[in-house]
Amino acid sequence: MDMTWTIDEALSHELVTVEAVIVKFRLGIAPTVITARIIRETPIKCDPQVSHKIKTPCQPNSYLPAFRDCASPGAAVHELVLAFTQEYTFAHKKGYQPDESWLVSNEYFDRDEFE
Repeated sequence: MDMTWTIDEALSHELVTVEAVIVKFRLGIAPTVITARIIRETPIKCDPQVSHKIKTPCQPNSYLPAFRDCASPGAAVHELVLAFTQEYTFAHKKGYQPDESWLVSNEYFDRDEFE
């Protein structure tokens, strides 16, 4: 029988610990794909690496979340998506039209691992 599974459901077994996650997503209308690689460094700390930062007209500098207290890859993905969507929504509500230029390449992200 076919069943629709979420990633969390597929990995939810007492013997499984997720050590790394790679997520690719788009934000709003921008065709740019944002890639996030999240690696569990210790049982209570993850190291997220993200391909892009966000810089809307409302921000003085490009922004990437600090990822504090991310004890799991899921928590890091949640914090990343929340940060990007909040900045995007805030600027849009201020009257700015979403633009692909809001996504700024992160010079510290190693793209060679994904090509």
